[in-house]
This record gives sequence, structure tokens and C-alpha cells, in this order.
Amino acid sequence: MSSAVLCMLQFSSKSPLRKDSRTDSKCSCSGFYFLLVALNFGGQTLTNLAGFLVPGYYSLNALFSSAKVDEHQWVTYWMVFAFFTVLESLFSVTYWVPFYFAAKLLVLLWSGLPQTSGAQILFRSFIAPLLAKYFQAPSFSSAGLRSKVDAAVAGDKAQ
Repeated sequence: MSSAVLCMLQFSSKSPLRKDSRTDSKCSCSGFYFLLVALNFGGQTLTNLAGFLVPGYYSLNALFSSAKVDEHQWVTYWMVFAFFTVLESLFSVTYWVPFYFAAKLLVLLWSGLPQTSGAQILFRSFIAPLLAKYFQAPSFSSAGLRSKVDAAVAGDKAQ
């Protein structure tokens, strides 16, 4: 379980968990980390660090395993992560959206969890409709591209 879930369970009155100093320190560290992000003390760096370290580890783990499902999930996550990064660099999102980095941190954590399939939901809802017209056309397939290159090379040789 994640430390945030353990922290919430600990404070519920019907929690079967005993009070543990390790759980308290995890809750304190998680809360302090989120507070720094919410108050924008290094918000971009802390958010990108959280969005990169754990998914990076699981991505490398998926590359060295034989399961293709993991690879698909992590490629989708990295597309979502890249979309956020490009969005905040092109537009001054932090100026227009209050607590942007806190929201981004929560979205990246949600999308990085395999149990929630958040990256799949974000990709299919927002990114895929934007990019579908560029990648579903038959002219963008590798076979179509190869035939265009061969035709262009043959046309240059004929002249």
C-alpha cells in the first residue's frame, strides 16, 4: 500500500492498523513533500522527480520482462507525462492554473498506478483524439512511407 493510503487508514476510527512510527514518518514525509509542491517551493522539480523516479523504475523493469502489457502501460504513461511537460513549457500554465503542480502531482501519481489505469484513461480521453488524425491515416504507416521513399528514389534516378 502507498504511504498516503496507510496514512488515511491510520486516522480512521475503524482502522485495523496499529499506530506505527514508520507509518507516522511516511505520512509526515508525504505530507511535507505535498506541502512543498502545493506551496510551489520547487514545485516543478519535485513534481517531475515524483513523476519520473518510480515510473522510470517500473518502465525499466517492464523492458527487462517478457510481458508486453507492462510495456504498453508505461509507454502510455510516458506519453501523458510528455504531454504535461510540453503543455507547461508552451503555455504559462502555472500562471493561469492555481496549484498546478499539486494537481499535476496528483494526476501523475494516479496515472502512474497500474491499478487505476489512469494513463490509459487520460490518453484515450484527451491525447488520442488530438493525435488520431495524424497516426491513423494509411499514408503514415511504415509500408506507405517506404513506398513513397522508393518512388522518390526511383524518380530521382530516372532523371
